[in-house]
Amino acid sequence: MSAYIEELLHPIPIDIFFSEFWEKKGIFIAGEANKQKFWHFDWGELNESLRAGATKSRAVQKGKEYPIRTPANIMEQFALGRTIVSDSIESAHPRMRKIVADLSREMGAEVTINIYATPQGEQGFDLHHDSQDVFLLQTHGRKKWRVYENQEHPFPLEGGTYQEVIGRLKHKTSHGAEPYLECTLEPGDTLYIPRGHWHEGASMEASMHLTLTIVMVKGVDLITLLAKQLREAEFFRKNLPAILFFEGHDAPFVSGDLPMALMKLREELIKICTPEKFNALWCELTSLGYAANEIFLPAVTPIQKNDIQNIQFERNPSQRANITFEENGFVLFCAGRKIWFDQITLPVIQKIFSMTTFTVLDLHNHCANLDHSIIEEVLFSLQKDFLIREHN
Repeated sequence: MSAYIEELLHPIPIDIFFSEFWEKKGIFIAGEANKQKFWHFDWGELNESLRAGATKSRAVQKGKEYPIRTPANIMEQFALGRTIVSDSIESAHPRMRKIVADLSREMGAEVTINIYATPQGEQGFDLHHDSQDVFLLQTHGRKKWRVYENQEHPFPLEGGTYQEVIGRLKHKTSHGAEPYLECTLEPGDTLYIPRGHWHEGASMEASMHLTLTIVMVKGVDLITLLAKQLREAEFFRKNLPAILFFEGHDAPFVSGDLPMALMKLREELIKICTPEKFNALWCELTSLGYAANEIFLPAVTPIQKNDIQNIQFERNPSQRANITFEENGFVLFCAGRKIWFDQITLPVIQKIFSMTTFTVLDLHNHCANLDHSIIEEVLFSLQKDFLIREHN
């Protein structure tokens, strides 16, 4: 398990957290002296990032957004009591990028980190919920939080419109509804809030916190990917029978047997929707991770066969490799790639993804029964799809 998630949850055991709190209820986790070693982000780092325009930034006050046009405008917005939000800071900060990449690999999820800097006594967002699970990590100052259950619409999806639900919840809270969790975050403290749970925070002094957003694969994501794949199948691209209604005619014109067409559609879906198929869909989605965004120019030049024995290879340790087995072979899902391999190459793949750096000799020693040419073909295939590269 990643040192980051262990540090984040400490002293809550990982199994207890996922069985009792994950997706169920929020939890406040008090910080310790060493907890900031991974997560610390100071005002100087934020100021430099904002000055350089390294990430997309915006100003927010009670849920209303204000554009940021210049570095000076950032200070004006903060002076007016508005929260400064810096999105996806991992894109500009290598330390945060490593945290995001490692957590993405461990959880098979999309992970991002935003920064929120709020003036004393102010509130960036009023009562709201997120469509993702979030961890709030306080780095400076103090901020008071209230968290409420969501019984109106659990597990909301991104892009959903729940204005009526929000209105009902705000009405309840203004008439005495109590939060199930109320806490004050100080530097080093962590607050986990499940997706869909209503929450609001108010800064007690100038404060800054990181929001670690975890976007897990959901059932609807599998169906969406399946529908995308079915677009390649001729059967599912065919029109269904038409039913035409004409004025003055008692009965509609039917171009075909619609009930029979729907039944055949269902039968074909049942054939496709096997446990193995859904496992493959899950493997594909959870193998994407942050490593899918990796760029490592200029180390993309094809390997020359005569040089392969002298090369030390490396791969990104943040890659998550998933495997599904098929007749006579298996499919490797990794960093957005999908590659079919012969069954006999499985020990080679497993060895490669257990190491960060390796040579052909390492693989020959581990797979002594395999012909050297087979091992080399695996390396050529992985390098062609940019999953391994020459170590610099």
